[in-house]
Amino acid sequence: GASQAGRQYQKWQKIGFALPITITISSATLMTPAYGKQLVQILSQANGQVSVEITEVALVGDIQITRQIIEKLQAIGAKVYIDDFGTGYSALSYLHQFPVDCIKIDRSFVVAQQDPKGAQVLTGMLRFCEALNLGVVVEGVETAEQLAFLHSGRGHAGAELIIQGWYFSKALPGEAVQGFVRERADRASDEAGA
Repeated sequence: GASQAGRQYQKWQKIGFALPITITISSATLMTPAYGKQLVQILSQANGQVSVEITEVALVGDIQITRQIIEKLQAIGAKVYIDDFGTGYSALSYLHQFPVDCIKIDRSFVVAQQDPKGAQVLTGMLRFCEALNLGVVVEGVETAEQLAFLHSGRGHAGAELIIQGWYFSKALPGEAVQGFVRERADRASDEAGA
């Protein structure tokens, strides 16, 4: 995962294209200092363009070792995300134990927002992240209504908000990403000029 992401970054860099990449790391990587050291070494070559997602399950372990690896990753410019936030066992305790940059809100919360109670929960999570100055990635956005809800001002006004999902595109191979990004940028500038 890390080596592949590093190679993709270098390929894009050669053609003057830069796009942040995120990889998911396992509990084995976090629990084994040698693996952690290797991960930091590989990602240090990507100039902060490759970030790391850690699932809540992977955080259940040695707090000290995990915190050290997170701090080393941040020192080389990599952001650290907690993946599938809110679906696990003790998510809130992680926020004061580990110095994470962002959380990824699971798509189940996006689906649930069509129900009034679900909408309150999602809004509450966004405001909570804002209060803690955490960046947020919302996963699984598939409809214009879901996108409008997230942009409606009932959500995240402060820290970074990134929206992911099939509404924008299905998964793409590395070589197709550059064309997709250019096309989106052209469309956005056309709309801005209209």
